[in-house]
Amino acid sequence: MDIQKYVPSNYCEKTADFLIENKKTVGIVTGFFVNNACETDGPLGAILLGEVLKTLGSEVFLLADKYCMIDNFERVEFPITDHEKSRLFADSILEFFDPSLMIAIERCGFTDNNRYYNMKREDITKYTAKMDYLFTIEHTIGIGDGGNEIGFGNVKPYLQGRYISKTTTTHFVFAGVSNWGVYGLLAYMSLRLGENVLPSPEDQRLVLKELIKQGFVDGFSGKQELKIDGLPLETHNTILETLHTIVNERL
Repeated sequence: MDIQKYVPSNYCEKTADFLIENKKTVGIVTGFFVNNACETDGPLGAILLGEVLKTLGSEVFLLADKYCMIDNFERVEFPITDHEKSRLFADSILEFFDPSLMIAIERCGFTDNNRYYNMKREDITKYTAKMDYLFTIEHTIGIGDGGNEIGFGNVKPYLQGRYISKTTTTHFVFAGVSNWGVYGLLAYMSLRLGENVLPSPEDQRLVLKELIKQGFVDGFSGKQELKIDGLPLETHNTILETLHTIVNERL
């Protein structure tokens, strides 16, 4: 999927600036249904990003459906129900929290027929809450990697396929793994803030181990193991270590 030519070359940098400017009250939506559980890509990034935002003074709340609840921050379970009830619930959340920014990290988004599909093109609508309705406010960010996540609506006009999500966001970040998109944002935020706010490889390992303990699984194997999107933890550590080197050299 050749997306690079359809987004600004500095899309991650611009999104980091946008996040810093609108980080007062942040709602983070995550969780992708896999093998009767939730995959680790997305929730891990959501936790690590949320922790940084809290240290920067943000109010952070996490939203997921019953298959993907995370034991971190203030959390809200979004019910899996019909469209009208989902709209009403989304409106109530937006009114109660009054978020300055909504972020989706590896969260399945509506296709043209308002249904949800996984990477195998299986219909997972009955396992997926309709949290697209939260992305009606002015300031939103979508982070994804496969084409079927919230945010890919920004590039959908240029892509072929009925399984691409139509849900748009103000800013869109794509990466080989959605968690890496979070790390890219945190790297650019570090340069803007003058302080390295990237998580350490050890932070990543501890959060991943805790998610696995809670029942989260690798998105490719569907098993509870120290992998994310089929890649071993060492690969993800290398990404973080490389970003740490770049950020520290520039600060």
